[in-house]
Amino acid sequence: MTYFIKTSEQELDNLIDDFLGSVAGAYLDRILIGALNGQGFGCDFYRVFLKGDDWDTETESYYFPTPIDDKHALIETEAHVDDRVNDSEIGYIPLDMLYKKYEELIDRKEAKGYPASEIKELRELLSQVKEKWQIK
Repeated sequence: MTYFIKTSEQELDNLIDDFLGSVAGAYLDRILIGALNGQGFGCDFYRVFLKGDDWDTETESYYFPTPIDDKHALIETEAHVDDRVNDSEIGYIPLDMLYKKYEELIDRKEAKGYPASEIKELRELLSQVKEKWQIK
């Protein structure tokens, strides 16, 4: 497998949008609850990892070129061809950038008319994530 590390702001932005468009729309509540517990989330070909995930140093260094720190998440997308994983794109996403994207997703859900109770729950979870991640 080949890892393509995304580093520019535009590449990271695109990686987050791919993740949110494919996974987070349906599972945002689970993703935010996981973040509060220091855990990432994965589904299908998309995953977000946080420093608190259950990685020992050896396993983490095997899978990722750089350890995940307190100020970043790692998003990974896999490209599958013939039922095999051929390539993965990864990006170390600043938590404040990821937080803003989660906030924008909630705003879009609200604009689309999702139930007010769901929006309220998501905003409460996001507020707790903001505090945990020390976002200003």
